[in-house]
Amino acid sequence: KPTKHTQFLTSLHRTSFSETVVFAGAGPRELVFKQGGTGTGAVQWGSGQLLAHFLAREPQLRPLHELGCPLPADDTGDGDDGPQAIVPEGWAWAGQRVVELGAGLGLAATVVAMCGADIVTTDGVDDLIDQLQSNVDVNLGRQAEADGCDRQRNATAQLTPCEDTMSGVATRAGAAVAMLLPWGDEECTAAVKRRVLDFVEARGSSGAASAALTTVLVVADCVFGSDRRVHKQLVQTINS
Repeated sequence: KPTKHTQFLTSLHRTSFSETVVFAGAGPRELVFKQGGTGTGAVQWGSGQLLAHFLAREPQLRPLHELGCPLPADDTGDGDDGPQAIVPEGWAWAGQRVVELGAGLGLAATVVAMCGADIVTTDGVDDLIDQLQSNVDVNLGRQAEADGCDRQRNATAQLTPCEDTMSGVATRAGAAVAMLLPWGDEECTAAVKRRVLDFVEARGSSGAASAALTTVLVVADCVFGSDRRVHKQLVQTINS
């Protein structure tokens, strides 16, 4: 009888995989991804699947304590010892500016864009970026625009949100751009920031100077191994 371990090993040799994701208020959508290449991001990991399903199920990203997850008591000394809200009331994905680290094949990025957010989805392995962009484009119905284009065009083609071809998921799917981001690389980090700023300008927003440029960071099980240098580089990139 196949075990989860043997099933995962078998998946390493597949050239594609599909995932049915149920979106709140919109029902199931079957998403299809090519897989291959080098590094841990060349296949789909279970943690990324769990994250994608959670994001699709919770389009308003409710505070964790409302989902049954305990939070530490407030220690600010203001007398309120209850769990602290993580997102403001009425928060929604639409219009959020998202950066994903260690994206791999693009499952979570696709879900985020389908929920209406603009996302720069990144990975640290150079030969995965074109595949990542293509996977997101296919599932957002934008493959016709991406066919035959090089990476430079991929990096600029989807700055403006477009009508979602899968009505009911979001009124307008968000923009989605795949970029190389080795953790700790200051030049690549600066390039990602510039791309997020492009999102702001494309939507006609003017509050970027006073608000956080990136409003959501998406990460799932992105460290494989115990190399402390990698951990430090990840923290450096998050803090940037």
